[in-house]
Amino acid sequence: MSPLKSDNVLKWTGERLITSIADETATEHLHRYQVAMGFCQNKVIVDIASGEGYGSNFLASVATKVIGVDIDPYSVEFASNKYNKSNLSFQVGNCASIPVESNTVDVVVSFETLEHHDQHEEMMLEIKRVLKPGGLLIISSPDKTYYSDKRNFKNSFHVKELTKKQFSDLLNRHFKNSLIANQKIMYGSFIVPDEDFNTSFYLYEGDYAAMNSLTIEPLYNFALASDDELPLLSSSFFNGDQILVNRTKSILNSQSYKLGYLLLSPFRVLKRWIGKM
Repeated sequence: MSPLKSDNVLKWTGERLITSIADETATEHLHRYQVAMGFCQNKVIVDIASGEGYGSNFLASVATKVIGVDIDPYSVEFASNKYNKSNLSFQVGNCASIPVESNTVDVVVSFETLEHHDQHEEMMLEIKRVLKPGGLLIISSPDKTYYSDKRNFKNSFHVKELTKKQFSDLLNRHFKNSLIANQKIMYGSFIVPDEDFNTSFYLYEGDYAAMNSLTIEPLYNFALASDDELPLLSSSFFNGDQILVNRTKSILNSQSYKLGYLLLSPFRVLKRWIGKM
């Protein structure tokens, strides 16, 4: 039986990700949880700001025990009813007060939570309290420089965003070691050296119901060859966003699209009229 017990969904606030939303944000979040699953095998996990519960549910497919924690009681009730695994539970709590005993957790996961409050130090101290010695924190948060400042963008749901340096400094004040990775969703093309492709490059796919790793089957071979020492070939990515935008514009401006839009106009009017009844 599917772990999704209910077809009901939480009301979308415009910020909290729910399974009725399938967009770039969904891809970003699912990618984070897929990566996190690789560190959660047979571990005890706390998922902070578990929300709708889909992420905690994924973690529970590989972990010994998962506790999803959220500040919203209705979200906790909803997740508890929707996802049914013997090793999965949801509790009401917040970043500065995690309802878990000290030194009992192997991994704390917290995606896109930090920016929604200003109790950053308190959150780190509480995470250190619940983690076992040597436990792992997996956390993400938007980079203020690129997410907000350079785009002149303000997310009304965010309270205190951090730059990469501020984020790194926060982690280093509370943990002996930290590693910062970068995430950005783009449409494009990868060129990755063969030795990296088969050892350190991973490809995932899926949706809210299931995620999995793909066998890498590149369509093209790209090579360097010389009788002398070869130059270093680094992994690279070509951002095809602009090509995708141009292609979309071309479709929208095509005569066939305009004709189809015109022919369907009466049906759209009828749909809106029926929706108001």
